[in-house]
Amino acid sequence: MMDMDLQDTDETYDAPRAKRFKHQSYQQSLKDVHLPSTFKQTHLETDVGNNDSHFHEALNHWRQLNLAPSFISFANKADGLSASMPLLLHNWRDIHTLWLEAFGSADDEGLRALLDLLQKMAHDLRTTLSPIYPSLLQHLLSLLPRSISPAALTALLETLSSLFRYLLIPSIDLTLLDQTWEAFCSVLPKCLAEIQRAVAEVWASVLRRMKQAARERAVVLVAQNVAGLEDASAWVLVFSCKVCYRFIVRLEYAYA
Repeated sequence: MMDMDLQDTDETYDAPRAKRFKHQSYQQSLKDVHLPSTFKQTHLETDVGNNDSHFHEALNHWRQLNLAPSFISFANKADGLSASMPLLLHNWRDIHTLWLEAFGSADDEGLRALLDLLQKMAHDLRTTLSPIYPSLLQHLLSLLPRSISPAALTALLETLSSLFRYLLIPSIDLTLLDQTWEAFCSVLPKCLAEIQRAVAEVWASVLRRMKQAARERAVVLVAQNVAGLEDASAWVLVFSCKVCYRFIVRLEYAYA
């Protein structure tokens, strides 16, 4: 009788099954990578203390969180050079040199911190950084063919968006626009389709912010350089029109 009860008990109360691990390929993990919405990027618009900068505040923030050797070395050297906004403005070229050194040896963890700091630096100094825009762009685009993590890729998309927003779009020199698209054309064919899609999302957001003359030139550049960039060019068009469609729908609801 006891044996029967124990058997019944074993059959009634089965041990919970462990959740099976579902393998996800690298390409599959990139499907969820998108340029963060404008709302999520408003952290750059918050006020900082007098004579302080977003760059230095972010540097102090990351020093508490990030233990990557390349970042720690950069942070220790850049801290005194950027302790105030006037110092950042005076020492930005030295900080840029230190950033490039750290960037060249950064692992995934350090890379995310360095990319975030470049966003803050672009926000603080704007077109002051114009002389090094081509160099920064080349270094950032060099990450695209690499198998960086989805989190690092998201940070890269944000950084490219900031670079375009604060340096490219305010520029009245269309030559800079030509150089930017030429750099894209040399790198994107080497990238996975999902990365091309993610970058196209960034470029579509740039098109929407450009003034008419620059936007027309950018569209012409896309149309003239489709070979090898068929997917990326199509995604640029899709994301550009997708946002416009949503805006029109919202207007229709607002005035209905």
